Amino acid sequence: GDVGNMSQTSASRIINSVSSALCNFAEKGIKFPVTPQAAMRTARGFAEINGFPKVLGCIDGTHIALKIAKKDQNTYRNRKGYDSLNVQAVCNASAEITQLTVKWPGSPHDSFIWRNCDLSEKFEAGGMPDGWLLGDAGYPLQSWLMTPFRKPKEEEEEAYNLCLTKTRQVIERTFGILKSRFRCLDRSGWVLQYTPGVCCRIIVACVVLHNYCIRHHVSLTDPPGKKDMFSEEFMH
Repeated sequence: GDVGNMSQTSASRIINSVSSALCNFAEKGIKFPVTPQAAMRTARGFAEINGFPKVLGCIDGTHIALKIAKKDQNTYRNRKGYDSLNVQAVCNASAEITQLTVKWPGSPHDSFIWRNCDLSEKFEAGGMPDGWLLGDAGYPLQSWLMTPFRKPKEEEEEAYNLCLTKTRQVIERTFGILKSRFRCLDRSGWVLQYTPGVCCRIIVACVVLHNYCIRHHVSLTDPPGKKDMFSEEFMH
């Protein structure tokens, strides 16, 4: 972006400092509905989309492009042919991100990242609210993760697939909003040119701000100067 007369070194230092500070708010700013009350509110929001019951979130992965050293390209090169981080997210019906896994390079499959994330471990251990996530065909079918029939044979199976697909559209919309608001995450506008660790912090920081904007109904077109409630929400 335009940093005026600021040197690249200074800009990088500020970006690193601010993103690290925002990451401190991740625990409060990115929250999965673990209580019965929160789960009911989340499920109600999804049911209003297309009637799919007991949905706790929609899950998917998205690739965030970055510039990587040649020696690491085999690890970070994704199936689409460019270097990236494969970022897993779960969202609610309002396009708020409620779970985020940001540490894996672009080569692992979405199902691998799911099997090795903390949310999967919590479901495996039991004690999570009654309900399930919605994933695409790339995810394993589990009692807490609903996926489409690969070859539906009955009308009921086709109806189920259609309902699941329509409900899951919210995760694609969530990624679209996130990348439109923070163009550094969109490959068409930018490629992150920092170490993978710094890139991970930048992504988390963007998600914290994204959720803040969703909760306070800050649209993509809202001008600067809207009342700042960030400190009120996260400082207490």
